[in-house]
Amino acid sequence: MRLIDADALTTDINSLKIWHNNNGHKELLTPSDLIDRIKAAPTIEPPVVHGKWIVIGMRPCGTKLTHYCSICGGHGNDEINFCHNCGAKMTEE
Repeated sequence: MRLIDADALTTDINSLKIWHNNNGHKELLTPSDLIDRIKAAPTIEPPVVHGKWIVIGMRPCGTKLTHYCSICGGHGNDEINFCHNCGAKMTEE
């Protein structure tokens, strides 16, 4: 999977004509033509979001009870260095 720049792709597709001239003949653009445009679309790097696990409660034995992501509130644990819900990297202290 790759992330594409949807704005650039939209601009590209909007610049196309429904019909194009091929050797003097007008032809309808095919789905294959659009798929080729999608494949050629520029990619983007997603922003890196940093968060931390927020601990709620302690067990009587001293272990942490529940961890929540500071970004989205998703559940996790401090053995995982990213949130499975939103993808935030757990690097904040």
